[in-house]
This record gives sequence, structure tokens and C-alpha cells, in this order.
Amino acid sequence: MNWIVDTSWASVGRTLGSGFLIYLVVVAAVRVNGLRTFAKMSGYDFAATVAIGSITGAVTITQSVPVLEGIVAVVSIVGSQRLLTEIRRRTGLEVVIDNPPVLLVAHGRILADGMKATGMNESDLNSTLRSSGISSISQVTAVVFEPTGERSVITDPIHELDPHLFEMISGIPPPRPVTS
Repeated sequence: MNWIVDTSWASVGRTLGSGFLIYLVVVAAVRVNGLRTFAKMSGYDFAATVAIGSITGAVTITQSVPVLEGIVAVVSIVGSQRLLTEIRRRTGLEVVIDNPPVLLVAHGRILADGMKATGMNESDLNSTLRSSGISSISQVTAVVFEPTGERSVITDPIHELDPHLFEMISGIPPPRPVTS
């Protein structure tokens, strides 16, 4: 049982204090940077979430990482995330930074290229369809693998779809120019 309680009160106090301080810094960083800090938006948002969690754990549990270094690390990660977000928004570099959405199913037909590109298999797809209340793939107009890893299942008739929502999806041919 020593491995459970083999510690000192000073160590317990440091853990409590550092946990409290780094938590306040994370809350403040989220408040300043906004809800996107931990949003499920893109790969770099996920990387920021994992990094902040790792920093928080290291500062709280290990005595070798000073709280001030943890604070600087959290601020640098959140600042980098914010900078990348602004660069994406202002320059159009999202096509380089973000994974594009990928079409997996079109008009009730599974698209092998989309499945291969995303690493999905038919079992994954079936699970997505079932969780969306789909009982037959023939009910599906489209399934899109989103940049966040989520899958969107669309059952609306094709003529009711807004083309703007689908223009950046990989696997959809670009619209043909109108000729007179």
C-alpha cells in the first residue's frame, strides 16, 4: 500500500497549488481565445487540446516542471493556435492547413476512392448510417467525412441541396461551365 500513499504533505500541497494555478491559466486562455480553443474543428485544434492537456498534467503531477514554465507553454500553444486561425481566416491557407471534407457515399452508392482516402471501411460507414437512423443506403443522398473526423449523412433530395455547402468537398467534380 505504500505506493498509494508514499508522498509528503509538501508534495500534496504543491500538486494542489500547481493544479489550481494551471487550471486558472487554461480557463483564462480559453476566455481570451474563445471557445475554439477546445472546439472539434481541425487537426491543429486537436493538437492544441492534446498539448494543453499534456502541459496541465506535467505541471500538476511532476515536480520537475515549474508552474511558470507551464503557464508560458499554455500561452504559447494558445497563441500559436490563435495565430494559425487568423492566418487561415485572412489568407485562404485553409486548403493547405486543413484536411478537406471527403465524399464517401453519393446517391446511395459507396465511393471507393473516398473510403480509401479517409481510411474508412464499410463497417465504419454502416455504423455511421445506423447512428443516423438510416435503415438502407438507398435512403442516402450523400455521406461526407468532415475535417473534424465526424461524418455527415444527408438524405434530402439532390434538388434541395445548397451547392455552396458542397463545393469544397473532395470527390465531387467541379461544376461544368455553362455554355450558350
